[in-house]
Amino acid sequence: MVRTSHKRQIFFFLAAVLLPCLVLAVLSFRMIAQQRELAEKHLADERRSISSNVRQQLLVRLERIKYEEVNAFSVREERARGAQREHSPLALVAPLKEGDLVLPWQSS
Repeated sequence: MVRTSHKRQIFFFLAAVLLPCLVLAVLSFRMIAQQRELAEKHLADERRSISSNVRQQLLVRLERIKYEEVNAFSVREERARGAQREHSPLALVAPLKEGDLVLPWQSS
């Protein structure tokens, strides 16, 4: 009988100590996984925000360039189509193939 009582005490002691430790370990791992997931979500949101800001800045800059070029073109027509603007932000980029200029909309 003493032996059974002793085993029972050891069982209850281990259950009282190990069970809370196990629960804490499981909850800790779960919380770490949630923190990692939240950090990834914040990183994706930050990247999305940065790309949105860059896109907006580029659109504003393109609109400004468009209006400057339209104004410069109208002034150029008034001056009997004189010299072109020296510092235009617009440029045509096209490769040369066999001595011919291949425009971007002509290439496949």
